[in-house]
Amino acid sequence: MQPTEGIHRPVKQMLWHNFWGGIFWALGTTVGFAIVIVVVTFALKALGGVPLIGGWIAVIIEATNQVLEARKSL
Repeated sequence: MQPTEGIHRPVKQMLWHNFWGGIFWALGTTVGFAIVIVVVTFALKALGGVPLIGGWIAVIIEATNQVLEARKSL
């Protein structure tokens, strides 16, 4: 038995395994991201941090509006 006998696989088998590997990787990433978002949301809700984030977003929106207004006058 040669050391390289188990390395070479048919192309069809390799494509099939890589296809399903990609599908399950994407599914796992999506589920993991959803779990992280849920945990962060519950933590912020419990700590009262949602108004803090709302204020931060309001500052970003205000700065964006100021830049857009300055651009209109050009």
